[in-house]
Amino acid sequence: MLVVCAANLCRSPMAEGMLRQGLRARGLQRQFTVASAGTHVQSVGRRADQRALRVMAERGVDISRHRARPIKKVRIERFERILVVDRATMESLRKQLPGEFAARLGWLMDYAPGGGDVNLADPYFGPESGFRALYRQLEPVIAGVLDEWCRDAGPAG
Repeated sequence: MLVVCAANLCRSPMAEGMLRQGLRARGLQRQFTVASAGTHVQSVGRRADQRALRVMAERGVDISRHRARPIKKVRIERFERILVVDRATMESLRKQLPGEFAARLGWLMDYAPGGGDVNLADPYFGPESGFRALYRQLEPVIAGVLDEWCRDAGPAG
């Protein structure tokens, strides 16, 4: 699964880290490939935002090895699903990706309990509390993704 946001500094690296941690906890880390990318990466190779790093570390999720990368540098064919964090990113992806990948696109927020808005707020221009709010918002979403994967994968072992 590939999670995509704009700059690949906040939302998608946080979701990627949470997915990786959840897969490890379920013993499924070898069964799934998880990564993230951005549609408008300004600084290729930049670490995740410091606030994201702190918030994730507080919760035991290490994203310190993350480096921002543009969607153009990703081997898209490796991913069955490409989950997008907001409408602007989806629009950009539809322009950037070859048409055969359109069926792989979906909304990360479709995994939120009860549905709701497809847009996941970007905390980049706000205070660190926005990153904490993002983490709390992502918790049930990531659980929904993992629950679906576990159902589809069957028992680990």
